[in-house]
Amino acid sequence: MREIAAIFRMLADTMGTERLVIQAGKMNAMTLMRSEHRRERVLALMRILEEDPLLSPPPSEAEIPEILNRMTEQLAGILARRDLEDRIERKVTEKLEKDHEGVCGRHSSSGDLGGEPRHGVAAR
Repeated sequence: MREIAAIFRMLADTMGTERLVIQAGKMNAMTLMRSEHRRERVLALMRILEEDPLLSPPPSEAEIPEILNRMTEQLAGILARRDLEDRIERKVTEKLEKDHEGVCGRHSSSGDLGGEPRHGVAAR
């Protein structure tokens, strides 16, 4: 049951507790999540991760290890994608800030942007 609880914790950390509860509600998994039966808790995870409220019946005990393995792989993929998205977002923000600083730094005190002369206006 520890592995199942760990997957639920990772989902809550990844999705946010509120979103996990909403998703579990949509997938008819709330009661299953609170079950003391391992098979029903795994079914709850399956419904949430596969976004299929009709998944049934609960898996057999023999199927659970493979299912949990697939779920951890799926979560690893979600976490890796989220990490990549965060790194890209940071780089975009840094670039925008750097570009903004460069543009602001080129403005002269007269309000002229500097650089090329404006159309139809001769440079002095």
